[in-house]
Amino acid sequence: MQLVVKEAFAGLDGVELVAIFGSWAARMAGESGPMPADIDVLIVGDVDQTDVDLTAVDASRVIGREVNPVIVDSSLWGSPTNGFIAELRRRPLIVLHGVAPA
Repeated sequence: MQLVVKEAFAGLDGVELVAIFGSWAARMAGESGPMPADIDVLIVGDVDQTDVDLTAVDASRVIGREVNPVIVDSSLWGSPTNGFIAELRRRPLIVLHGVAPA
């Protein structure tokens, strides 16, 4: 699953970071809970929404689970005051491509 997600999204123009977050990342980090129904994927960079959406559909078909991409602009990803970004950084994040800031 990780390889499919990495290969699908990392090749898109403008992608700086690809990471799995949410319940999949939590389970991979050892947190207990039910098996997630979908896979949340963080895409950081200046990317085309349509390209990302089409890629998610293709990845979903291959994996057999819905892939939900969330696009974050590079400048927002570096923001220390954005609540969503702060939450992403507090929770498990499985980086597949690029480097997440510390």
